[in-house]
Amino acid sequence: IRKEYRKYCIENKEKIAKIRNRFYIEHKDERAAYNKCWVKNNRVLVNKSRLKYVLKRIKIDINFKLRKAISKTINRYLKLNNSSKGGKSCLKFLPYTMRNLKDHLEKLFEPWMMWKNYGTYRADIWNDNDSTTWTWNIDHIIPQSTIPYTSMEDENFKKCWALDNLRPYSAKQNLLDGITKIRHGEKYVGNK
Repeated sequence: IRKEYRKYCIENKEKIAKIRNRFYIEHKDERAAYNKCWVKNNRVLVNKSRLKYVLKRIKIDINFKLRKAISKTINRYLKLNNSSKGGKSCLKFLPYTMRNLKDHLEKLFEPWMMWKNYGTYRADIWNDNDSTTWTWNIDHIIPQSTIPYTSMEDENFKKCWALDNLRPYSAKQNLLDGITKIRHGEKYVGNK
């Protein structure tokens, strides 16, 4: 019976596809309601699955990793200023693609920088005498704190996130520079 069924399916691919498509169209709303209910009742499972997907994709896709990092940074900054992204994608407001950003950063890499060591500073791992323990992250040449914005439509947002204001920078030094500017109230004075 299975062999006959497989043979029938192979010989009638188009007919079966039309039937399935018609069924999908006729029951689209029911299916959407069922899916919405299932997701609501299985939130923990859905969240685990999404997290697993995101973590896997971050490891293999640099453009995705950049997008997630930038989106998270923008969202955090907007929340600090009592605002939000409002469910909008930051990609619609940036004048470049993640591929453009990746290429821009790679042009500015120091010899020890690579995508494998892109990340945050961790004091427990960092060794000033061993470049294999170093990490880097994206730095704003003119800091975000000196170009405040409250929405992604803001002109300062465009200035802050312009390619010529972004560079790869030692994660440790970036943290130290940030602490100095914030704690000591130093105003940024510098050239690009």
